[in-house]
Amino acid sequence: MTAAGALLLVLAAWLGGRALLPSRERLPRSAWEEQALALSLGLAAWMVLPMAWTALGGRLSAPFAWTLAGFGLAAGILRLRSDRRRGRGLEAGVLPKGQLAAALALGAMAALLTVAFPLNAFDPILHFACKSKVLFHSGDILDPAFTAVLPPPDASDGFGRILTHPNYPLGIPFLEAQAAFLGGAWSERWVKLPLAFWLLCLPGLVTAGLHGASPRVRRLALWVALAVPMFQVRAFLSSLEDTLARAGFSGLTILGGADLSLTVLYLGALALLLRARTAGCWRTAAGAGLLLAGGVLVKNEGLALLGVAGLALLTGAPLSPRRAWTASAVALGVGLLLASPWLFHRGRLPAIDENYGERLSWSSIVEHWNGPEKVEKSRSARLGEKDAEILREPPRRRDLVLRLYPLRMGSWLGLRNWGLLWLLVLLAIPAALRRREARWLAALVLGGHLLYFLVLLVTPWYLLSLTNTGIPERIWLHLAGPAVLLIGTVLGSVPEKLAPGGPAAPPGS
Repeated sequence: MTAAGALLLVLAAWLGGRALLPSRERLPRSAWEEQALALSLGLAAWMVLPMAWTALGGRLSAPFAWTLAGFGLAAGILRLRSDRRRGRGLEAGVLPKGQLAAALALGAMAALLTVAFPLNAFDPILHFACKSKVLFHSGDILDPAFTAVLPPPDASDGFGRILTHPNYPLGIPFLEAQAAFLGGAWSERWVKLPLAFWLLCLPGLVTAGLHGASPRVRRLALWVALAVPMFQVRAFLSSLEDTLARAGFSGLTILGGADLSLTVLYLGALALLLRARTAGCWRTAAGAGLLLAGGVLVKNEGLALLGVAGLALLTGAPLSPRRAWTASAVALGVGLLLASPWLFHRGRLPAIDENYGERLSWSSIVEHWNGPEKVEKSRSARLGEKDAEILREPPRRRDLVLRLYPLRMGSWLGLRNWGLLWLLVLLAIPAALRRREARWLAALVLGGHLLYFLVLLVTPWYLLSLTNTGIPERIWLHLAGPAVLLIGTVLGSVPEKLAPGGPAAPPGS
């Protein structure tokens, strides 16, 4: 029955998201774009609304889940009937039939693998599934499982909490717990179903954001995204023989986890923001804000990326028209407003030393820039194994971080993880300086990488051990969406005589 409950949640979220979309006149779109936007908006709402309800003192429960599902179903059905009466159709898609079938097959395979992979990775178990099980049984976001600290907070190591990261956002646990409430039982396999469709949403969100470009450019950007191996399984081309056998271990897969969820929500937010800045549609901008808030509810990095988006708009597009600034202000304001219940609740939860809001201070950055690697945090070094020799002369942290970027992005290993994504970004940045919408996207991608460079610099963990869990690839993945939009926006500005075969793209300024 949990499978049926999870499917009901997905259906209700999709229909509820349809009700949130602007009209097809205000936001023209293809069928795939409409379904991707609707499901993304609906799943974001299914995280934001439970957070607001429980932050106000309510409890997550079966009646709440059924009420939310009922509203979503009713609002979506009414919207479908309204669209049918108005008679405004959808635009044609950009993919020929053969490419469409291949893209759908990739997304469907990702959905199947999400459910098929066992729940055996550290983050999906302890940061999300464990919390969803607590919420399913108690419904209380201040349950002792989230707040109890054993031993006391003044213990030397600061650990011993029932949950390793009690201040991780509750968006994914809310989705999983509601799927269990609607199905009447908690299932390790089926509570992941609401997370299974992100890769199916990704192509529609890419082409929706690049609506002003030619079909050829939108098609190319779509395949640049889908051809990134990281969107499927980390390094699956280099470890195909044991990927399925070790599914979930050592960060090999991102399917069904928070990183892919944040990646797609952030991509959707920026796609709607691009459209809103051009059309001046407040409802489209508010949808972008909802997706930004959904990203905040998925991972702590979502809040940082919201701030990076705001700074990128200020620095990359300072002379934008008034309608563009209004749309940007609405998106950022709605995002912060809808995320505020979580920010309020987060202040009531204990934190461990992985608290980057405090660690990203000037003094901490300078200390880690000049300081040695935290070799003492290495488990094998503590046990006297292979890393023990570097305890005597540890390398500098900055040298290790600086080495990660060319090693993980520019080497053959980087190509097997990322395809040509970051190479195309480097080629696109000079052209982006001449185009306003591309300029702030370039500032966002560069600002996001600067943020993550500093995070890797000041992390309290042993850096080399983090690479075994998929870091830094998993956090760089969050920037893949804006990277693809940047590439498409730059290509969309090429004059028609330089890009034969499609209609000229509208001017970007």
